[in-house]
Amino acid sequence: MKHAFKRLTIVAALTAMTLIPSLSHAATVADMQPSEITVTGNAQRTMAPTYAILSLGLTSSNANVTAAKSANDKVMSQLISSLTSQGVAKKDMYSSNISVNSDYNYDNGKRTITSYSISNTVTVRINNLDKVSSIIGAAVQAGATEINSLTFKADVPSALQDQLTVDAIKDGRHKAEIMASALGRT
Repeated sequence: MKHAFKRLTIVAALTAMTLIPSLSHAATVADMQPSEITVTGNAQRTMAPTYAILSLGLTSSNANVTAAKSANDKVMSQLISSLTSQGVAKKDMYSSNISVNSDYNYDNGKRTITSYSISNTVTVRINNLDKVSSIIGAAVQAGATEINSLTFKADVPSALQDQLTVDAIKDGRHKAEIMASALGRT
């Protein structure tokens, strides 16, 4: 399975002192007053993802709100069991949204509740990327009716984060030096 790549970007905003000409038409470089400009330094690396985040769920409806919730709870329990059997740790699953909505019928200006819809969304971290497809299949088979999103991400080692920060600062400093040189300042 071909995995998407995540582009890591750390941006460091650097403030550099440069000189800007005064508003006078007769201003020379010697008449310039110090001001600030802001430059942005960039550094990035591309790396393969190390895990995926899957958001999925289900919706149950019934004329009785308690029955709708019970049906939803039953299927969600089956879904969690299925994900666990696929190797997803319980610590890597959490409910991210639960909602109860009334469905109405309007007849002759009168609003009547016809049923209740219970939606439950769970977010899952998948650490074994080779199992993404089988986990989605197992979730659908267990009763998931909604696949909301699948995102590939990477755990970025702190040493790489530190190096990207240093590289971004160097890039910003270089840009500031070019601007200062173009203005006749160092």
